[in-house]
Amino acid sequence: MKCASYYLLRDPDLPNTVESDLFALSSILYEVIAGETLYHSKSDKEIETLYKEENFLAVNEFLCGNVIMGC
Repeated sequence: MKCASYYLLRDPDLPNTVESDLFALSSILYEVIAGETLYHSKSDKEIETLYKEENFLAVNEFLCGNVIMGC
């Protein structure tokens, strides 16, 4: 079962890629630093829509924010 907060939008039947693993890593880093999952109050469908629109939370004030955005 996937959790939209950690899932790069792609064909779920395809194997993981470096890009999808880096996306998941950035979500984990966000959770460790922020103390909550990315878009914790939103449903998976809402999160998927935000990702499709490339609407990501600002993390420039976070420790390692540049690393998160780089992933």
